[in-house]
Formats: sequence, C-alpha cells, structure tokens
Amino acid sequence: MTNKPIVFFHLGIERTATTYLQDAVFPHFKNIGYIHKRHYADATAIISQQKYKHYLVSYELNLNEQFEREVRNFSSIYPHAIPIMVLRPQAQWLVSQYKRFVKNGNPQPFHRFFNLQNRDSLYPTQALLYTHRIELLKNYFTTNPLLFFYHDFRQQPQQFIQQLAHTVNATVHLSDINSQKIHTSYTTQQLLALQYVMQYINLKRERKFRQPLLHFGHRLAKDAVRYTTFAIANQLPAHWFEEQAFISSETLNAITQYYQDDWNTCLQYINPTSFQNP
Repeated sequence: MTNKPIVFFHLGIERTATTYLQDAVFPHFKNIGYIHKRHYADATAIISQQKYKHYLVSYELNLNEQFEREVRNFSSIYPHAIPIMVLRPQAQWLVSQYKRFVKNGNPQPFHRFFNLQNRDSLYPTQALLYTHRIELLKNYFTTNPLLFFYHDFRQQPQQFIQQLAHTVNATVHLSDINSQKIHTSYTTQQLLALQYVMQYINLKRERKFRQPLLHFGHRLAKDAVRYTTFAIANQLPAHWFEEQAFISSETLNAITQYYQDDWNTCLQYINPTSFQNP
C-alpha cells in the first residue's frame, strides 16, 4: 500500500454513548481497521502495518485537562487525523455525569459538582464550552473535526450508525448490532436514597487495600450496600423523594441558558466531507 492510511480519531466524550459505540457498534464496521480504547497504546504500531486504507481509533475522554493532553499527543503523531466528537447539551451531560458521580459513591450535592460561579466546582464553566474544544481540535489537526449529536443517536439510532459508518468510509449491517444498552441508568429516586445512605456509610469506589483479594472483598461489600439500596428505593413511595433535592429545574434552566449560544453554534456546524485516499 503506497498511500498512508486515513485515520479517524473518535474522541469518545463520557456520557455520549461512547461505551456503546466502542463495544457494540464500531467492531461491526467493515472495510476499516478499528482500534478499540483497550488497544489505544498500540495504535501507532497497528496503523503502521497498513492493512487498511482507513483506521478508526477510539478513546474515552473527559472534559478536563485529559482532553487536550490526549489531543496534543495523538496529533503529534497523526496531525492529519480526522477528529470525531459526539456532543450532548451541557445540562443533559452534567445530569448524566452527576448521576454516575453519585452512583460511584460521591455524596456531594450538585452545586458542589458544578455551579456557574465556579465555587468549589468539579468542572469549570469554560470546560463545557464545546466551541472552545472545536477550536482546539482545529489548531492541533489539519482537518476540521466531525460533529455528531447524541439526540440523533437517541431518536434514530440506526440512521445515526449508518451515517457514522458512511462518514468514516465503512460499511455496516445493522442486524449485526445489539441494540441493548451497555450501561444501566439509575432513577433519581434510587440516587436520592443512595445519597441518604452515604451520610452514614462511605461507598466511594477507592482502592483501600493493595492486596487484590482484600480489595475485591472491600468493593464487593460496598456494592452490596449500593445495590441493596437501589432495590429498596424502588419499593418506597415516590412522594418520599423530592426531585428538587437532587437537581432543581431552576438550576438546569440556568445552565441551559448559559450555554445556549455555544450549543446553537455547534448545531449549525457543517461537517467537512470527502475523506477518500487519493
């Protein structure tokens, strides 16, 4: 093969169907070399074999300093790679990310996880400006990024998958793809119950013991409490739980308004086309 392969770099932002795409969709893309995040460290060696004209490298990124670090590292090797992102409205993304944050044993209220004033906030407001991420990708790569949207995946998953396959010059048989969710989404009621329990029991996922067997037993005990709480919460009356106590609608509306211009700019973005080998 005389021409260098075309490389697509899927920056799999958390909570945007990344795991589902990596495990249930991309492996069924044909006529393209797919490199799963498990083999991300070996991407250079795999691509150098040039068994395919096109490669799709997928990794999982968070909206923190890791994002730019991986973009910088990957672009230093493949400056002509074509970056791909799936985006989700910031308020929705924060709700999904916060639910996982609580489920993993963090009892902090939402305003400690994120607030527009950046006071003790895990995510600075600037970190969720997608237009800044797009400009960063334009600066590091020679080709403008490709944008896809999580709501399209949710509303028309088959069309979304077909369009994604077509964009990276792959083919796919939809009948090969398992449509079941990879991750379970927990209800607000379950998570509020877990927050209550975490006032008395530390359920944070952490490595307290170096010995594997002790670590496994420690984690198993915490998971037993966690999932027992979820099961009991489902049996309790809904009126025991106040939705506003988890994340208030006023808070979510304020976040939506804050990022509205940024999100609208993303929705109007036009993807570059034609990524064929010369």
